[in-house]
Amino acid sequence: MHKTASPNSTFLPLLAVLAAALFAGCAARQLATAPEAQLVRGNPGPAAAESAGVRLTVESDAWSGEPPTLKQKISPLRVTIENRSSQPLRIRYNEFKLETPSGDQFAAIPPLEIEGSAIEGSAQMHADRPIYVPRFTYSRFSLAPWYFKYYFPYFIEFWPWHTAFDRAYYDRYYPSWEGELPTRDMRERAIPEGVIEPDGRVSGFLYFRRMPEDIKRVTLRADLMNGVDGNRFGEVHVPFEAG
Repeated sequence: MHKTASPNSTFLPLLAVLAAALFAGCAARQLATAPEAQLVRGNPGPAAAESAGVRLTVESDAWSGEPPTLKQKISPLRVTIENRSSQPLRIRYNEFKLETPSGDQFAAIPPLEIEGSAIEGSAQMHADRPIYVPRFTYSRFSLAPWYFKYYFPYFIEFWPWHTAFDRAYYDRYYPSWEGELPTRDMRERAIPEGVIEPDGRVSGFLYFRRMPEDIKRVTLRADLMNGVDGNRFGEVHVPFEAG
């Protein structure tokens, strides 16, 4: 006996195909540790690199906060920076970049909106976006002075040496956030700008734009700058593949 296919029997498989195609188009491009990267002993996930006494350990699949779909929109990297050198290490977002083999660069996006002049102490955070509970970890780490209102009273160590707020960088990159980003969770987990003293460390997230489809490999480059005189004393490279 011949059976006629019901509308659902043909519609549902087609719907599944369309849904799969839509999901593939929206799926996040994951950054994964490149084969040549140095791995952390006993842990195959994080990649590590060291230069001039500064060690970086980077995890590309560590985000577990809000929003859970963050990796579909940007590239969050959990970075641990250990300063084993004899120099104070300056931490600035413009000194962390994802670089392609062709030389294109994607700078870290500031997760905090700060406005003011480049004069020390005159920059202020937006009062409607406080850090309620800082969730990065640190030792022997001092905040840049323009973060005072953002983190006080949870953080009382501020770098006493003169350092300038780079307003042009914030004005250029902070507007690249879309929709409800960055969330409070993202701000609380972010590494803030500041200085790591010798034998100090800081661990938290840095955020980068989502890699374009034609990019297959990138390298996280950290420029190592002295926190007192601003002189450059090295750079660290950690390679990744974009899938």
